[in-house]
Amino acid sequence: MATSLIAALHDLAELLEADYYYDEVEEKRFIADADACDLCQDAEDLGWVGDDEVYEGVFGDEDGPPLHPHCGCGLEYRTRRVRVYESVAA
Repeated sequence: MATSLIAALHDLAELLEADYYYDEVEEKRFIADADACDLCQDAEDLGWVGDDEVYEGVFGDEDGPPLHPHCGCGLEYRTRRVRVYESVAA
């Protein structure tokens, strides 16, 4: 146990000293209508996903609404900054 703890602390120390940069990730979130069907509610329950993710629609995978005829739902977009660590030489 002590050996694994020491190894974990060593890895953490390397990570803290690693070089990093910030990148931007485009994300989207499905916004279901108040009277949404189960299909749209399931899509909304996914929360924020990558912009290239698809939702399950009645005619196959969709980038966003409409997922079915008469769908009145929408999408919300955001750009999130993420820290990307440079690889540390072992």
